[in-house]
Amino acid sequence: MVHANTDVSASDPVAAARLLAPVLADRAREAEDLRQLPEATIDDLRRLGLFDLLVPKDLGGRQLDIPTVMHMTRELSKGCTSTGWVAGFLTVHGWIMSLLDEAGRRALFADGPTVLAPAPLAPAGTTTRAPGGYRLSGRWSWASGVMHADWVMVGAILDGHPLGLGLMAVPRSEVEVVDVWHTDGMRGTGSNDVVAEDVFVPDHLVLPFFSMLNADTAGARDLDDPLYRWPMVPVLAFVASAPALGTAEGLVERFAARITERVMAYSGDKQQDRPAARMRLAQATAIVASARALYDTTLAELDEMMHTEGTLTVERRGFARLVAAHVVHESRRAVNLVVEASGGSVHFLDSPFQRAQRDLNTLSGHVIFDYDATTELYGSLAVGLEVPITSLH
Repeated sequence: MVHANTDVSASDPVAAARLLAPVLADRAREAEDLRQLPEATIDDLRRLGLFDLLVPKDLGGRQLDIPTVMHMTRELSKGCTSTGWVAGFLTVHGWIMSLLDEAGRRALFADGPTVLAPAPLAPAGTTTRAPGGYRLSGRWSWASGVMHADWVMVGAILDGHPLGLGLMAVPRSEVEVVDVWHTDGMRGTGSNDVVAEDVFVPDHLVLPFFSMLNADTAGARDLDDPLYRWPMVPVLAFVASAPALGTAEGLVERFAARITERVMAYSGDKQQDRPAARMRLAQATAIVASARALYDTTLAELDEMMHTEGTLTVERRGFARLVAAHVVHESRRAVNLVVEASGGSVHFLDSPFQRAQRDLNTLSGHVIFDYDATTELYGSLAVGLEVPITSLH
């Protein structure tokens, strides 16, 4: 069993994630074999307080900021893409739970600020209005991290509600987890299905979906911090793209080290002495540096807008999604570029090269990164066309 360095400090989440990344890299094969994160990894993330970064201080959380979570997620992903994905989303889901009204917040965080709640958002559930809440049934896919969950947040059609759709919080004990996560990439995320059968959900554990899209939630009104006024889609787009960027950054660093040591078959040359290898390294470095600059600059601009203007225009929200999709597209390109030049030995299952390639090929299939849909969405917004709210912006 690999253990994290006990000297890793929780005071700086990004630095803590950076120091934890090599340990996560050593556990990456174990996470794949388990098809979920090792408990030791969940324990390390808990101990460092990384799940609590966006939970309000009055509930025991750290109430930091969105950019810190994104940079933390990238650093974790340099060690293990699946860990970055699960940790980033579960941390952001703490932010989503904080958007409930006071009764909902108190119910979810009754035992402390660390509440692990996967959130398959697609409105695959149906409800019937009941006194004080709803009766909920349905089946949801892509519940990343559900094997470690305390609660599950699921999307549903709200019976009789004027806004139509909502996100509903349900105790993990009241849903069935269906083991379907047999995939070629992102295997360590444990993104299994969940099923609910006629579960009662009280009103204070329901978030209207379009209120989250437009940052018009009870939590946004109650909590005096721009953190809780961010619209949902830019936050989800940036946390979902952070693992791709971190994985690409980490793999390009590994490729630079590998070509200095790799001896080519038959010729006996070191790979670094071949111009083509150095050219690949330069190309991949430029691709990743460009993606990182776009990601960091856009994230900083959005955060500044939230602090100065208190909102994001629809066009900027669409641009955030465009940036996230482009970063994933370019990160995948950089990974494929260096894997192609790394020989057959990187396709053994212990190699981080083949794992990064499989993970990014799988990750890029997420609906929010659909390149055609995303570019069409932003192009429409940029020329002033109306787009449906269901287009996720």
